[in-house]
Amino acid sequence: MRIYVHDSEGNRVVEADEAATLADVTGADAGAKIWAEDAAEPLAADATVGVLADRDVAAVHVGKGHITVSATYAGATKSETFGPGTKIDKVLDWATGKDGFNVPEGDGDDLVLRLKGSTDPLDPDTHVGTLAGKGETLALDLLPGDKFAG
Repeated sequence: MRIYVHDSEGNRVVEADEAATLADVTGADAGAKIWAEDAAEPLAADATVGVLADRDVAAVHVGKGHITVSATYAGATKSETFGPGTKIDKVLDWATGKDGFNVPEGDGDDLVLRLKGSTDPLDPDTHVGTLAGKGETLALDLLPGDKFAG
């Protein structure tokens, strides 16, 4: 089975048998936790590759723990905690939704997340744990995306 392994340094693809443990397949250090993509909590320490078999994409993130993401929009900052395997598109949903800045429907269609102070929009498939590196926090700006004149 093909598994996409993400961590604080990037990502790689490994092939593994469903009976193999995720710890062995990912090379996770002692104390590291393994999170299924977009999961709020880590998988069991002895989880096998087979736990990912029902997913469209078998992806995990190897990291220490939750990441506190702070997003700034229109001068206000809000924070939420996510598993390190949470993709930026889920964070964008939170930031524009009722638990974030409650952006009116339609007004958030052109908003993107960027690293604090950056001009480059983030790839929606990037894991927050990869962006946070070895840290436990991530600061983002919620801003309009580039508009092209026609």
